[in-house]
Formats: sequence, C-alpha cells, structure tokens
Amino acid sequence: MDLTNFSTNERQALLDLFIMGMYADGHLASAEDAHARRLLAEMGHHSLTERNYALDAAITRVRRHAPSLSNYRTYVAALAHAFRSQEQRAQVYSLIADLMGSDSEIAPPEQKFLAIIKEVFEM
Repeated sequence: MDLTNFSTNERQALLDLFIMGMYADGHLASAEDAHARRLLAEMGHHSLTERNYALDAAITRVRRHAPSLSNYRTYVAALAHAFRSQEQRAQVYSLIADLMGSDSEIAPPEQKFLAIIKEVFEM
C-alpha cells in the first residue's frame, strides 16, 4: 500500500477507520491485527513502541464512538473530511474492504460498516 500522498491527518483518519473496521463485528481476527500492524509500518511507525503508541491512540479515539453503528456513521462523516479527493476516498475504502476480507469472512456488521463508508464517502 502506498501512503506517500497521505498527510499526517489523513493517515490518522485512515488508522481510525481501520480500527473501527477491525472491531465492527466484535471479533478481532489475527489476520486483521497483522493487517493493522502492516499499515502502521507503512505509516512510518517502525518500532514496536511506535506502533503500539499509534494503535493505542487510535483505539482511544475510536472507543468513544463504539459500539453503535449510528455513532460510527457520525465519526466516519467527520473522518471523511480528512481526505482531499474522491480518488483518495476510494483508496481508503479499498484498504478497509481488504482488511474486512482478511479473515476470509465479512460478517454482517462489517458489511454494514462498509456500507456506511460507501454512503458517507459518496461512492
């Protein structure tokens, strides 16, 4: 994944969406966790300490909006403003969809979360 064109703010928004996606079905699969750790490395968090700090910060931000999908919708709408173009939003959606499919199953709550992103991102 190429995140070179993402600003710090956009990377933070992407990470928050990733965390929301990971927990949308109430189950954290090891494949999803590995996906998130790769994303963190791509964002420049190379040490374990940096990755854990970024992950903990994102979980803290997202936790305020869980577990309600209506709360997720509100937060997704706020995060959508971070992305400058429709192309970038499409890239983010693709990354989140890949995350959701990484455990070989997209559960109904995950499908709903993807639908929220698609709707809010006007895709």
